Amino acid sequence: MSCCNCYNDQDQQSPIDEKPRKRFRPIAMLLNFVLAYVILVGGGGTLINTGHPVAVEAGKMVQTITFVQPTIHWAENTNHRVVAHGLRVLSNGLPVGQLM
Repeated sequence: MSCCNCYNDQDQQSPIDEKPRKRFRPIAMLLNFVLAYVILVGGGGTLINTGHPVAVEAGKMVQTITFVQPTIHWAENTNHRVVAHGLRVLSNGLPVGQLM
């Protein structure tokens, strides 16, 4: 008996031929969505802070697409003050182009 024929049956699969299974991971997908949202909101605010007319318009467009202001108003009206404050801080972006 040869050892090479051990995994040649149709019923058994070779461990070498097995591929890793990709699983649907909703938590990872949600975290990726939140990360992308935070980057977009913060980036939009930073673009607005540059003061360059094209960058300001691009930042306003990003913040319009991400619904930051309506989300802040919703969070304030539903007594989620921490969420509203966090979104407000994110939407302000980084202080670029401003003297301290």
